[in-house]
Amino acid sequence: MPYSMNDRIRFSESDSSGRLSIPGLINLFQDCCTFQSEDLGVGKSYMKSRHEAWFIFSWQIKIDSLPALGDQVTADTWAAGFNALIAKRDFRLKSADGEKVFARARSIWSIVDLDQMFPKKIDPKQVEAYGMEPPVEGTWYGRKIRYDETRLSEKRTFTVSFDQLDSNHHMNNSQYVLEAMSEVPEGATVNEIRVEYKMQALLGEEIHIFSSNESGKAVISMKKTDGTECAVVQFGLE
Repeated sequence: MPYSMNDRIRFSESDSSGRLSIPGLINLFQDCCTFQSEDLGVGKSYMKSRHEAWFIFSWQIKIDSLPALGDQVTADTWAAGFNALIAKRDFRLKSADGEKVFARARSIWSIVDLDQMFPKKIDPKQVEAYGMEPPVEGTWYGRKIRYDETRLSEKRTFTVSFDQLDSNHHMNNSQYVLEAMSEVPEGATVNEIRVEYKMQALLGEEIHIFSSNESGKAVISMKKTDGTECAVVQFGLE
């Protein structure tokens, strides 16, 4: 059965339009799955005792609309598939009465051994705890984002700051999207987000943002100074 979290859209989660921001949406989904793990007894303390953590490989999010400041909402999440090293987790954000679906998402995760910094086989206790439900409705892509690098041009750089870090001491998943949002053309509406995470960005590292804007799409590549790509973000635009 999906795990549900009831919430209300806060001012701190809203953008200039008075609606839930896109980084706010990602944080809401992340909070929902974190609370499920905690409630099932396989949360942060359990993972820390095993010297491991969940690392995300990709997001795919489809947005029909976004709730407004003060709206009552329900976020749902569930495990949608496991193999030896990969877990698929789906999400849905809807109105509190269940009548309206605002957004749907698919994500791909792996458990990483924090001593070796390498993916490890998923613990059967985790599989049993989460169970498994059918995939969220929609047409979904593979986790890799294909793009024409010759179309990209460098736009700006930023330095990873302390307030962008998560408990694993690298840049939080939503922060990549927040930085990429600067490349969305003014007045455009984002209806789809894809993120492929490749390498952790760490405190104090300088990250270079390259982007291209085409009809209905913006592609953003984030690279370290040595050229290592940290993440690719693709926005569907209307």
